Amino acid sequence: QRVHEEVEALKTQWLPSLQCHISRIHNAFSAFFEDFGAVGCVKLDGVETDDYEKFGVKLMVKFRDEEELSDLSSHRHSGGERAVTTMLFLMSLQEVTPVPFRVVDEINQGMDVENERRVMSYVMQSASRPGTPQYFLFSPKLVANLDYTPEMS
Repeated sequence: QRVHEEVEALKTQWLPSLQCHISRIHNAFSAFFEDFGAVGCVKLDGVETDDYEKFGVKLMVKFRDEEELSDLSSHRHSGGERAVTTMLFLMSLQEVTPVPFRVVDEINQGMDVENERRVMSYVMQSASRPGTPQYFLFSPKLVANLDYTPEMS
């Protein structure tokens, strides 16, 4: 009983901070998805239980009006949809992860031409904002006619 009380006391110290970070990630993620004309959600899962093995971060997406918001899944979503979701999630994480540089390797693989252009445009905008970390982008093909800025080389 005493150990359980100590664990619960510790949980009250770190859980609010974690929930705050997840909320910030969710806000950025859902804004990116809204720009895509889709719906995206990031949730902290399993916090209602004391079984810490069930804790996790859940990505939920909806790409079409007739769909329900659902967990990101290889059974339900195409490779392109999963690639878009992954990249938008990584960009959302940037809001809470200070690092000196970022490496992106072939994230546009599996995306259709329209989504590839949109995601790469987001990456370019993000990479050229003042005070952001340096980006290293590796890709077998670059999207033509993107708005490259003088900060990019």
